Amino acid sequence: MEFFNAVRKHWGSLVTSGSIIGALSIWQGTGHNVKTWLYWVVAIGGFGIACFRTWEDEKGRTEEQKRRADAIELKLNGLIEEQRTRTESIQGKLNELKLRLNELKIGTHFWLEERKPASHVMRYYILGKIYNEGETVSGIYGEMSFQPETFNEQYITRIQRQHLSKSTHVELDPRELPGQAITDRIKMRGPLKIPVQVRFSYASQTGEKKIYEARYEYDALSRQFVLQE
Repeated sequence: MEFFNAVRKHWGSLVTSGSIIGALSIWQGTGHNVKTWLYWVVAIGGFGIACFRTWEDEKGRTEEQKRRADAIELKLNGLIEEQRTRTESIQGKLNELKLRLNELKIGTHFWLEERKPASHVMRYYILGKIYNEGETVSGIYGEMSFQPETFNEQYITRIQRQHLSKSTHVELDPRELPGQAITDRIKMRGPLKIPVQVRFSYASQTGEKKIYEARYEYDALSRQFVLQE
């Protein structure tokens, strides 16, 4: 129905205002006789032209709709690709975060503690622990050693444990810093060198062997052992 309405409008425009109809009207208006069959030719020819123009209009609308549809599809594809890229980026960050959370995070910590081995005696002890904030490791084996500058002897503590996970840590045996002289120097925050070294091997869940090694220096003012880079 829409097609025939469009044809009718085109045909009406052609047979009422076309150049051929105008020429025939002028010819007839000057006293000449116009044959009836000429009007039929104009009417039939105008109908054919009206059909052609209607087809062209419909073709133009179809092509325009196709162009719009292609543009919408292209935009949708772009949005889908953008979303896919974002999803891959987020997934990549999640995987990276997961690896970081599960990666090996072995560390150590050392500090001084006051104790009384006897009722009238106060001494300082070096305490330490090994902790793990990553995946469980096994086969921890090594040693911790220190030697205050006032001592000629090096103190060594063996480190040996089957497993080390996030929920556990290795507490090293307390080691006394004997002698009243070193006790007084620590109490007075006097200059004192107590280098601490720790080194041990361990195996990751994949069986890969690794070595942990760290060195600490004693800070007299804070009475803390500071990790050296």
